[in-house]
Amino acid sequence: SGVGTELHANAASGVGEHGERHYDVFLVGGGLAGLGAAIACAQRGMRVGVCDLAYPPIDKALGEGLLPDAIDAASALGIDLLGAGKHFHGIRFLYRDQSVEARFSNGTGLGVRGTMLHSRLVERAEALGIELLWEQSYDPASIKSRWVIGADGGESAVRRWSGMHEGMWESIRYGFRRHYAVEPWSDVVEVYWGPRFQIYVTPVGPEEVGVAVLSLDMQFRVDDALLHFPSLQERLGNAPESSSERGGISAMRSLPVVTQGSVALIGDASGAV
Repeated sequence: SGVGTELHANAASGVGEHGERHYDVFLVGGGLAGLGAAIACAQRGMRVGVCDLAYPPIDKALGEGLLPDAIDAASALGIDLLGAGKHFHGIRFLYRDQSVEARFSNGTGLGVRGTMLHSRLVERAEALGIELLWEQSYDPASIKSRWVIGADGGESAVRRWSGMHEGMWESIRYGFRRHYAVEPWSDVVEVYWGPRFQIYVTPVGPEEVGVAVLSLDMQFRVDDALLHFPSLQERLGNAPESSSERGGISAMRSLPVVTQGSVALIGDASGAV
């Protein structure tokens, strides 16, 4: 597509004579994947910039459970998770009157609100001197970079204009998430297996759980799913909702390539299992 040549920078850092900004790496998308990659690049001495149309903290419909490996990765990036969320020790699957669970052998997981995790990433990025351009889109005329990374989500514009969407396979599911102000009743993440849908219950604080639903039906919401599991409804009881229901697309995507020239894709932009 020629994008790699078009986006190649003439300088590695600073501001050019015509006012354009120069970077080693520029990330389009300042969500969790984008900021995580930006921090990793900055730790290696690169000049890094990030843009996003949103303003932090960014809230998405997520499962909000970090597995032990993710906590190790956050620690390596210098991200402070002290006092954030609620630790959990494994996963439990429930189907009708059956259940099976496994506890982690390599540490604990952490349930944490996506907004809190994003805020901690922003703080770390700012401390490293990463230039964060919120409520801004990517303009190749004013932003020059040796590398451009598309971290702009499942409907990635970078993937489209770089040509890496050609040959992509995808299967779409729909996710909805809501939080309840109730003390977690379990020290594991619970996955309720229903007919053509799943409910994920994650402890995200001492007095809060997150409930996320995945299905093939965009009209199938949290309340619809809870009708299939009276025991879960009973546990939630009359607990007040601590967030409004938020939805999003959860797609399985496979791409033939995720790098081309000086452009790379990461996070949901790069596909997802």
